[in-house]
Amino acid sequence: MNQWLFLIVLVTCVSYGYGQDNAEEIQKLKDTIFRGCAKQFNLEDAAFDDLYHARSVDKIKDKCVLKCILDKYGLIKGDKLEAENLSKSLAGHWKDKARTNRIIQATLDCFKKVPEKPDICAMSYDAFFCFFDVVQKEHTEYGDGSN
Repeated sequence: MNQWLFLIVLVTCVSYGYGQDNAEEIQKLKDTIFRGCAKQFNLEDAAFDDLYHARSVDKIKDKCVLKCILDKYGLIKGDKLEAENLSKSLAGHWKDKARTNRIIQATLDCFKKVPEKPDICAMSYDAFFCFFDVVQKEHTEYGDGSN
């Protein structure tokens, strides 16, 4: 049930596109979504930088900025996380399809572990936190994502 939330987390990942045009489109969408939500919630520069580059959510003061991002990616339906669009949201972020599939599957597994809470902003935070762990583990085990 909470697995859907992590789809956006995938969006939070550093973009490594399949081709120049696709990579540029993915990056432009990410920029628009992240910067729009950051501005809406007055996110500080250091917190934005960590979030944008999938390093940390520790500096986030208003967890609803994360809900905003997930919502823009179509990962929230009502007050629940929606995993249905996760694959679509993460596709094209990495050149290697096997890497993309590993991250999507790990994110779905991670979302299952996110406890359901009455506060969708808190659930969004938990999902991003878990997603960042997935991405960092992937980079540690398989490299920086250029493949």
